[in-house]
Amino acid sequence: MSTGDWVLREMLFELRNNRLAVALIPQRDPDNSGACVRVSISHNCCWYQQLCADFESARKRQYRKFKTKVKRREIMRILCRLIENKPCQSMYADWIVEYSAAAKERVEMHQVQQTFEFLEA
Repeated sequence: MSTGDWVLREMLFELRNNRLAVALIPQRDPDNSGACVRVSISHNCCWYQQLCADFESARKRQYRKFKTKVKRREIMRILCRLIENKPCQSMYADWIVEYSAAAKERVEMHQVQQTFEFLEA
């Protein structure tokens, strides 16, 4: 088990429990009766949004749907392999490892800062 294993576990938990969901609500414009507008009611976790943005697809689309090569199931598999310290050759693995290391460092820095604030009080 690596020292940053808890960060990878947290990322897996966030990915499993946060998913983009939209709802259709009636449009307020009286000229367009019966029309609906899509409204997001939940979002993907921030790190997953960033991963998708960093690995954009070159595929052309006629509409504005987000273009990404990233697949949620594959990212979950990568996270599980990294947590189990198994080799992972995916193009996303390096990004995930770098992100988790940076997240671990931010948390540790925050803990040190809180300790200093406590000692100064």
